[in-house]
Amino acid sequence: MVSTEEQETVIQFNRNDKHAIIYTSDSTTMTKLDKICAKAPENYKLISIDKDRDGKIVGKTYILTDKKMLSFRAKKRELILTEEEKRKFVERISARNQTFDE
Repeated sequence: MVSTEEQETVIQFNRNDKHAIIYTSDSTTMTKLDKICAKAPENYKLISIDKDRDGKIVGKTYILTDKKMLSFRAKKRELILTEEEKRKFVERISARNQTFDE
């Protein structure tokens, strides 16, 4: 297992290629990319798995078939809700929390 301080994600692409290679040893990023691969196999593919001597996964490499899908943002997007949307959101959360209490 790689310590959290050593976990990293590297995105590699060059100007002339259409694809991007994503390597990660970050377990959270692996989980996200695994889910994306399952939902969009035409765009994301797992291409290799790195394991330690004990057989535990320490890194994965993925390919993004269209690097134009990469996004760099200047700032976080702010979610603006109307009062009605806020009310419905609170109702959904309250209902979900009640199922956990039972």
